[in-house]
Amino acid sequence: MRRHLKAKRILDSVTAAVFMIVLGISILILAISAAQPGRVAFGAQEFPAVNPCLQVVIAPGDTLWTLARQYYPNLDPRAVTFAIQAFNSLNDAVIYPGQVIAMPIVDGSSPKAAVVQNPYQ
Repeated sequence: MRRHLKAKRILDSVTAAVFMIVLGISILILAISAAQPGRVAFGAQEFPAVNPCLQVVIAPGDTLWTLARQYYPNLDPRAVTFAIQAFNSLNDAVIYPGQVIAMPIVDGSSPKAAVVQNPYQ
């Protein structure tokens, strides 16, 4: 009987120690992930640390290529498309209507703001 109680106490002690180790590691991971600059905890969207020059709301039919040609007419659209994709942390070149895309400074060139003409003038 005594052996059984002693074994149970040892098992309880080991279980408590493992629980405390797992709890400590979990708290450490949470603290490290919460302390990373430029990130919001709990899987929220990441925001770039640099303020972009211009934000564009994607319209139906827009592509990164057309945005590159429209806002950076003097630069190679391939390089600009890659820069826009990287700056916005896009996995590929797929964009959706209503999505907001930040236009970065590429090779020292700021994006040219689109001129909106008033049709009633």
